[in-house]
Amino acid sequence: MKPKPKPKIAKRAKRVLPDGAKELRRFLRQKITAVGTTRFGGWKYNVTLEDLSEQGCQFWIPRHAGLPIRSRISLYIDTLGPFEATVRWSRQGWIGVEFDLPVYQPVLDHMREAHSGDPE
Repeated sequence: MKPKPKPKIAKRAKRVLPDGAKELRRFLRQKITAVGTTRFGGWKYNVTLEDLSEQGCQFWIPRHAGLPIRSRISLYIDTLGPFEATVRWSRQGWIGVEFDLPVYQPVLDHMREAHSGDPE
C-alpha cells in the first residue's frame, strides 16, 4: 500500500506596503492635521501632517520635493522642533519618517488637542 502524499500548503501572498512601511507599528499613531516645515538639502518645504506617533509621523509634501528614502531631515511642527528624522517611505507626495528621539507624551497630547478637532 502506497503512503498518502502530503497535502500541499498554499503559500500566503506577502502584503505589499509602501516602500518599506512596517505592517505592525510599535506606537499608536494619533490623527492630527497640522502644518509644518522640513529642511532637506538646503531647501525648506511646507508640509501637512496627517498623523503622529511617539516614533514618527506621516506628512504630505509637494511631489517635486522628492525626499529619498533614508534621507535625514529636520521637521518643525507649528512652533515645535526641530525633530530630527529619517525618511522611511515615500509614495505620491506622502512621506513617512522615524524620529531620532521619541516625542514626549505631553507634546503628543498637546498636538492632538490643538490639531485633531476632538478635544479630550
